[in-house]
Amino acid sequence: MCRSALAALLLLAAPAPALAAHSLTVQPNGISGCFTAAAGGGIMQDTADVTKTPVGDELDVAMGATASQGASFPDLYEGSFSYQCALLGAGTLGYGAASGALSLQTSSTPESLPPTPVNMANPPFQNNGRANGEGLLQMQFDDTGVVVSDTLALGTPVTLTFMVSLHSAELEVGRPPDPLLLDASATYAVRATDVDGGDAFFRLLVGNETVGLPLDTFVGNHVDLQGILSLHVVALAGRELGQIPYYPQADASVDAANTASYQLELPAGVGFETESGHDYTAAPEPAQALSLVAGALALAVARRRRAYAVHG
Repeated sequence: MCRSALAALLLLAAPAPALAAHSLTVQPNGISGCFTAAAGGGIMQDTADVTKTPVGDELDVAMGATASQGASFPDLYEGSFSYQCALLGAGTLGYGAASGALSLQTSSTPESLPPTPVNMANPPFQNNGRANGEGLLQMQFDDTGVVVSDTLALGTPVTLTFMVSLHSAELEVGRPPDPLLLDASATYAVRATDVDGGDAFFRLLVGNETVGLPLDTFVGNHVDLQGILSLHVVALAGRELGQIPYYPQADASVDAANTASYQLELPAGVGFETESGHDYTAAPEPAQALSLVAGALALAVARRRRAYAVHG
């Protein structure tokens, strides 16, 4: 019996190592939602609902929240205050690729109300209310695979190269960017671990990056893979404290619809058989995910605007 055939037989007889199950998950969080606090008192909150719809080997994801209210003071001040918050997100998650977008719009208007004629002795009523929201969408894939070869013996050292990339665009409007008051960001955390005692890597991509990450391993070894696309937005409109500058509107959006990808380059004669069945050597196809996200966002934004026109 040749050496490679004997090694294969011993590998089949040995107990299999504990490996991470393949999965597509959307991480739960308690921070996504909308919040309004009126100048005359009263708070409204809406926690974002997240829906996940399996489509073939992918998950389509959608989330949204709104909060809207007004405040008026008859016989004391003319007009009324209006507070609006709308959070909207959509994404597509698959093995080795994810795409998504978040949009957050907040407004708190006007800055002050003039006194009524019978109340002229009082100064204008300053709007110390606010509208703010925060959104976090995290989409994660986990998979595991084994390094195989028809030409190389088990235990032969090989190097796998993972090409990972993130392409995103962020936009903040209405006030100076601030991590707590106005922010939009996209990150892609990727890792690979040889669970049979070989190499490992971890890398956090931010904004727009493409990198090649080598992993030294051996034919017959098992490798766990993970990728987490995280999109985050926060925006506050109005005046959160009495002497803080007033901003009538604040919008934040982040778009990673050009996809976060995780692709594998293999040496000649080497393969990678995954638990999920996904072929990481194939180029991702972001166009479909992009159209799904863009279409969902456009439709939802149009609905929100119509709702504001009727109820605002």
